[in-house]
Amino acid sequence: MASITSVSYSVLVNGSPLGIVKPQRGIRQDDPLSPYIFILCADILSHLIKVKAAASDIRGIKVGLEAPVITHLQFADDSLFFCQTNARNCQALKDAFDVYEYYSGQKINTSKSVITFGSRVYGSTQARLKTILDIPNQCGGGKYLGLPEQFGRKKKEMFNYIIERVKQRTSSWSSKFLSPAGKEILIKSVALAMPVYSMSCFKLPQGVITEIEAVLMRFWWAKTNEKSGIPWIAWKRLQLSKADGGLGFRDLAKFNDALLAKQAWRLLRFPNSLCARVLKARYYLNDSILEAKPRSYQSYGWASILEGLDLIKKGTRHLVGDGHLTQVLLKIKHFLWRIITRALSTTTRLNTRGMKLDPTCKRCSLSDESINHVFVECPHSLHVWRLAQFPLQRFISPTDNIEVSLMRMLDIQADGSLSTEEQLKPFWLLWRIWKARNNLIFNNQRENPARIVIQAQAEVKDWADSLVQKSRYNHQHLCSFDEQWIPLDLPYTKCNFDAAFNSNTNAVTGGWILRNNRGHPLAWGSSRLSPAQTPLEAEAKALLAAMQQSWIRGYKAVIFEGDCEGLIKMITHSNHDISILRLCQDITFWSKKFPNVHFLFTKRCNNSAAHHLAKLGCLNSSFYSDNDKPPPWLSRHLYFLDYD
Repeated sequence: MASITSVSYSVLVNGSPLGIVKPQRGIRQDDPLSPYIFILCADILSHLIKVKAAASDIRGIKVGLEAPVITHLQFADDSLFFCQTNARNCQALKDAFDVYEYYSGQKINTSKSVITFGSRVYGSTQARLKTILDIPNQCGGGKYLGLPEQFGRKKKEMFNYIIERVKQRTSSWSSKFLSPAGKEILIKSVALAMPVYSMSCFKLPQGVITEIEAVLMRFWWAKTNEKSGIPWIAWKRLQLSKADGGLGFRDLAKFNDALLAKQAWRLLRFPNSLCARVLKARYYLNDSILEAKPRSYQSYGWASILEGLDLIKKGTRHLVGDGHLTQVLLKIKHFLWRIITRALSTTTRLNTRGMKLDPTCKRCSLSDESINHVFVECPHSLHVWRLAQFPLQRFISPTDNIEVSLMRMLDIQADGSLSTEEQLKPFWLLWRIWKARNNLIFNNQRENPARIVIQAQAEVKDWADSLVQKSRYNHQHLCSFDEQWIPLDLPYTKCNFDAAFNSNTNAVTGGWILRNNRGHPLAWGSSRLSPAQTPLEAEAKALLAAMQQSWIRGYKAVIFEGDCEGLIKMITHSNHDISILRLCQDITFWSKKFPNVHFLFTKRCNNSAAHHLAKLGCLNSSFYSDNDKPPPWLSRHLYFLDYD
């Protein structure tokens, strides 16, 4: 702040600075520091809203049960705030605005601010809340960031402003004498770029696109503003590339789909972004975005993204991996490895090792017994594949080698429409085919193809059932990690903390997690701390870091809970160990900053979330998150209460 208050200017006269001008109203608007100062101020406003939300004074909106709670969104110098339509929420929001105005010196322009309500809010309630917030304007038919604020059923009318803008721009050009080259540049660089932002968010109605192209076509062929000219070539031909005889004008409909596909691609690439989590909770909660389907209650924006998603699906291909994620019985994995490495004792392979054997297949006597023949080419094996009633004609061909066929079988794992048994069935069929071949060679017993299929189906079913039981056991086991986490009464927030101490290097990492009375996380983090000599010192440093992070986030009534009983007793009974006396004094100093603070001991099994966050600090110098949607690796260590 000293750089801001002490700023001064000089005037260059003949290249030399002359005099000093000290502004009395702060830095100028285009000062290089301005955007950074604005970001700091906006972050303060965001922090004020978070504090109100943590105290339950402001409750944001959720679009679904699993959706994140949104209290505010900030776009450059614009902010959107969400709260419930009651006096308490609106008054808390107004109080946050007042505090922000007082300390920042920036006053919110209520004449430019607008407020919108849900369709079920009574008019009297709307008027009362407008008075509390001191915002008289109500949004509806205007525009925000160049887009309509609200959408009705008549989409074409909503986007008529784009047509009017293109008409106005081309009309201003028509009064000038432009060559065809000049018109081409203006159409490509200006006219066709005008609807880009709208097209990147919404699917424009075909009628709007047709009218825009008609306006551009009239401008292209017109001689003057009064004469429209003769369209010698259709606009579709002008949209062809110059290599194909056109002029390379964009096809707006296809360009619109490409821009929407880019939005869908972002949702696919960044599933943890706020936008992706909101849309997933609303439209494809238990599926991937690639399996998302139209809904009867969907918004126009989501319907537009689905248009781009179709383009993504047409251009995506499943990348076949190495199969390490496929859960297959270990003996089957070794067997598949032997197939790939051609380490099976077929007669042709044995002959390469100097054994003089008849290479003819003992089952069909039609060809030499190679690995490809045993599993793919032999009529006996083909009969097994057909009886399995599996669409393996797409994956197995007698003309392919066994490696190609196996890679295609791995591709089945990406087919979400198939059950686990159907996905794993090919591997057990290969196993049973080989077992049947060995039974014929060594025991002279020929197995019926139908029996082979039945045995494979029975074995794969047993394996699939065991996977389900294992998954259930893991879920119960993981959920029991933190089942003894003790809930608390409002207005307290609980902060669990823990430390990870390396006795060889004296390195210390601390982890902490803030949770509300239902166990839902409010914030969490981990960081590397200064070295310590003992585990007790490490725990004290982790507690101090947790207190500082809690205070920074505005939590004033906090219960700090850790699994170091000795440290908790020292803090609560003021019986400090001389080795950590300075740390205990720091903890006491910070505890006085909290109006309500308590320190509790808990068992290690009840502190697993903080314990794993402390271990995370070994990988990162620091990591903090204020997200209310924890990642899966953290969720498995949390215990949520199911009451409202």
